Amino acid sequence: MRERSCESKPSKKTISTVLPVSETAAGWRADRLLHEDPLLVLADYQAYADCQEQVGALWGDQRAWTRKAILNVARMGKFSSDRSIRDYWEHVWRVKPVKVPSRSAAVRTHDAERRVVTR
Repeated sequence: MRERSCESKPSKKTISTVLPVSETAAGWRADRLLHEDPLLVLADYQAYADCQEQVGALWGDQRAWTRKAILNVARMGKFSSDRSIRDYWEHVWRVKPVKVPSRSAAVRTHDAERRVVTR
């Protein structure tokens, strides 16, 4: 895998093709982004643009695209929201779950108590 650097920024020309504004405004914005960029808008833009080129090329080869799509799904790990929440309980919040009785158990208990009281 190719190592990516935050220092790899696109050129002013590349930026101006992305910004939907006049050439003067695009130049001003491009200069500002290239030299200030406090929000790191361009920190990984070049890597993104490079990857999009690869995706575009791969899309042109439908057989390879389909193969990679199928392998991607097949290699995904099992996801469970319950498991994710349990991981948060244990590792982030460090709490134990509280047992909550089911609604049917609560209704049975309520009905039994009502029968005892009415007799």
